[in-house]
Amino acid sequence: MAHIIIKLAGQSAEDLGPELRARELSLILADIGTDGVANYGVYNRKLIVPDSGIAVLPEDAPPPADGDFIASGPLTIDGEQEVYHAYRIPA
Repeated sequence: MAHIIIKLAGQSAEDLGPELRARELSLILADIGTDGVANYGVYNRKLIVPDSGIAVLPEDAPPPADGDFIASGPLTIDGEQEVYHAYRIPA
């Protein structure tokens, strides 16, 4: 299956979660990453929209108690590149 890579506009982890989720109308998040300047969401096509949200947290933050891990990758936030985890959380 071909991946769809989308450049993200959010500049904070709090902004990226809702932005990643908004793209899931016809796609499903598979991975996250950065080129050192911009952040990207990597998606696969899908037919069903999960009834959930997405939380993006720094690597050292505890995972949400009710969250399911989706992907992990480097993101650039405030000019600093760090590893973040994306979790699917109940809506």
